[in-house]
Amino acid sequence: MASTTTGRPRAVVTILPFLIALLVFGAVLQHRGSDVTADEPHYLILSWSLLHDHDVDLADNYADRATVQRLYGQPTIDPHAYDYRHDGALISDHQIGLPLLVAPGVAVAGRRGAEIELVLLGALLAQQLFRLLGERRLGRRWMVWGAGVAVVGSLPIVAMAGRVFPDVPAALLVVVAVRLLLRDATRYDRIGASLAIAALPWLHVRYAVIALCLFAGLAYRIVEPRWRWHRRRSQDERGWRWMDVACLAAPIVSVVVMMIAFRAWYGSPWLTAPYRFPPGANEARPVRDASSLYRYGFGQLLSPAFGWFPAAPLHALALVAAGIVAVRHRLVTAWLLILGLLYLGAAATIDPGQNLQARFMVVVIPLVALPLLTAVASRPRWLLVPAAALGAVTLAIGLEAALHPNALAASPNGDVALPIEHQSAWLFPNVSAGPRNTEAAFAAVDLTRQVGRVVTDAAAVNAASAASPTAGDRVVEAGPADGDGYLATGSPITLAAGSYVARFHVAATAGRAGGSAGSVEVAGNNRVVATRDLDGDTGGYVTIALPVRFSRPTKIEWRARPSNGGTVRLAAVDVHPVDAGLARAFGTRFPDAATTGAWVLVGAALVVALVVADRRAPPSARHTAGRAAGAVHGGDDG
Repeated sequence: MASTTTGRPRAVVTILPFLIALLVFGAVLQHRGSDVTADEPHYLILSWSLLHDHDVDLADNYADRATVQRLYGQPTIDPHAYDYRHDGALISDHQIGLPLLVAPGVAVAGRRGAEIELVLLGALLAQQLFRLLGERRLGRRWMVWGAGVAVVGSLPIVAMAGRVFPDVPAALLVVVAVRLLLRDATRYDRIGASLAIAALPWLHVRYAVIALCLFAGLAYRIVEPRWRWHRRRSQDERGWRWMDVACLAAPIVSVVVMMIAFRAWYGSPWLTAPYRFPPGANEARPVRDASSLYRYGFGQLLSPAFGWFPAAPLHALALVAAGIVAVRHRLVTAWLLILGLLYLGAAATIDPGQNLQARFMVVVIPLVALPLLTAVASRPRWLLVPAAALGAVTLAIGLEAALHPNALAASPNGDVALPIEHQSAWLFPNVSAGPRNTEAAFAAVDLTRQVGRVVTDAAAVNAASAASPTAGDRVVEAGPADGDGYLATGSPITLAAGSYVARFHVAATAGRAGGSAGSVEVAGNNRVVATRDLDGDTGGYVTIALPVRFSRPTKIEWRARPSNGGTVRLAAVDVHPVDAGLARAFGTRFPDAATTGAWVLVGAALVVALVVADRRAPPSARHTAGRAAGAVHGGDDG
């Protein structure tokens, strides 16, 4: 097998991936525009405060309409900052690393400058990944390019291009640290790896588990030669160099400094302090119940709405093929496997909400290029056929992500908007709805409306009871002068599969004798499933109940509209299951468990089959595979 590049080809491998990624990611950013969503404006506001106020108190920044307009595009935004210390200062629940990183871009060109800076970092990630693959001498040059493009061009990476999130910078630090630790050619490799590890938790505390695994790899590189000296009594590596001690100390000092900072900002030194929100804060908190851990853990890999493998099916094959490397070189495989599993466990505690697909896995996704390249380089050519087919699908989905950036947010009911990915969604478990998705209640003023206005009506007040939705004195009203349309529609809730009763607390006044004053409807996934006319004058507020049944996770909508010159007032709505035990049912707590189990079994069977085929391969083939896999951890035998 030809070795990897040297001389002029090495320069091409070093520069060309950066230039191509810069061109592609820049085009994606230009096509998407500069609208910032979700957490992005909050990172920018914190960066602005660090630049102009030189502090982390965001109270004045969120109150400054001009600043919010400049960074968000709207004059107001709900703060992601809280008075943790009860002293009036609003401290962001986001870590300070990304705001510091994008500060130069923000200083030069505001939010657009930050996005351009992150495009550059994404291109640098591509360059470092190609260098990692090239230095490992795993295969021919076209194989290196195939594996690299299959990762860099996949939906998770393309979707994050230029986004003001910490995931791409974190992935860059992980790739740099792994590359330098595997190479370990000079002391500068250890210095670079140490600094990358030290910086990682500052981007987000969930990366601390990755930093811990990388630190273990750094410690092994430094300590292992001294173990070898004690065994072999060689003349080199007898003592400790101050540089090695400094490399080990840097990540530790970084964590200590972070704990001191957290104590000053949040009142607690623990890394979970930003998520100890004050009472009443509308923020997602880490989950610990078995149902959520199942849904978000397996969902990070398999969910068609927010998972990794539906967005990049070739990467699933790559993880299966990692079994070949694991048999021959257990140490480095165990190291990377523990890294991935620990991080997956951390990600399983996070509700993905409506984030970009596979966003939380982006930090470890580039590493899948290593087993992918090893498998393609060391296995029989029959593996190239499924790899090529899955690679084509992966790149096609990545292209869809670039062309349709507004269709990337995870749907709360598990639906997929991208056409190619939508066709294969049925193969994966839908874990988007769980036991908390079995009941909901809203005031009508909190729903979207097309016509009408908010008015005060004391007659609408309804105390909490099982007979009717709880309502206050603020209601939505629409009448003949408002035209055609819904005075209430939509909702932010997705329900688990099951039978329900949806209720409306509503009043109607007929416009024409004998005619309907309006109607109420229940829709599921934009399709009307139940309706009732509001006949005549209701004589005040009444409760209308409509039974509905959903066979899959469904986004429910309560709709109300006037008709025939009538006037309708809607005060509140709610929904509850017919079976009070629905939230405790196995199928609700662990949705699509059979499909999830099938994926686990098929994956395990494929790993065993590939390993058996590898063991039965001719000795010359196994020797070639061993040489390729041995390069994964620098030639040291595991």
